[in-house]
Amino acid sequence: MRVQFGPYEADLRTRELWRDGIRIRLAGHPFTILQILLERPGDLITREELRSHLWPRDTFVDFDHGMNAAMNKLRDALGDSSTNPRYIETLPRRGYRFTARVEWLPVPAIPRLRPRVRQIDRVELRRKPIWSKERTKMNGLIQDLRFALRQLRKNPGYASVAVLTLALGIGASTIIFSVVYNGVLYPFPYRSSDRLTTIQVEAQDHQGGTSMFPLNDVAALRQGNHSFEDILAYGLWYVTYTHDNLIEMVKGVGAAPSAMEFWGVPPMLGRGFNEHDWRRS
Repeated sequence: MRVQFGPYEADLRTRELWRDGIRIRLAGHPFTILQILLERPGDLITREELRSHLWPRDTFVDFDHGMNAAMNKLRDALGDSSTNPRYIETLPRRGYRFTARVEWLPVPAIPRLRPRVRQIDRVELRRKPIWSKERTKMNGLIQDLRFALRQLRKNPGYASVAVLTLALGIGASTIIFSVVYNGVLYPFPYRSSDRLTTIQVEAQDHQGGTSMFPLNDVAALRQGNHSFEDILAYGLWYVTYTHDNLIEMVKGVGAAPSAMEFWGVPPMLGRGFNEHDWRRS
């Protein structure tokens, strides 16, 4: 369909615009707005109606800025102005109206061509390379990222809130995962920690306290053991460490020589203790 108004002529099918036979560069949203106005000359086209044609509902865009920019490009191409309009009249806070006379031009008939039958001796098929699909997806992703960055740059306040919210969300998720992992999911640094159990002796005051295991009882338990793989006795106490003028209270552990082998924890330096060291001491 071809439309003529003033010295301009527009082809709505090929989306081309001419002035006195010279093609004018106009595409995208500006030409879409022109097409909507030309299809309904003299009618009020609201901004909401233009928005529904230009951007889908799920598209995040600064509508006022995008609409004003597209309209300014259209007016520049037509040599029009908002203060003294010749083609597009602006109705404040309502929309736009095309005021010029519009004439629809007849579409030239397309001659029907008689198909020519040609005999083909051989057909060769070429498979489209797979990497071209991946490149298309990558280009689409890059375009989406560029569009998102442009929108964030146009709205610094929204960009700051979005970045701050994202940072707080990632930080909170990291802290929660660290606490849950170390407190619930992370296993104890012992060999077969799920098979360890503790045997304690209750104090005679019946107040829930515990008392020390006599070494004789530990030896008797190890000799008569038929339920456990091994039995280890250990205790905690504080030792006073003195060096020159430095006096420090150090927390120590007293255990059987096979404690490190029992727990499956090798010493960081040197070697551990064994039965020979215990008997020699």
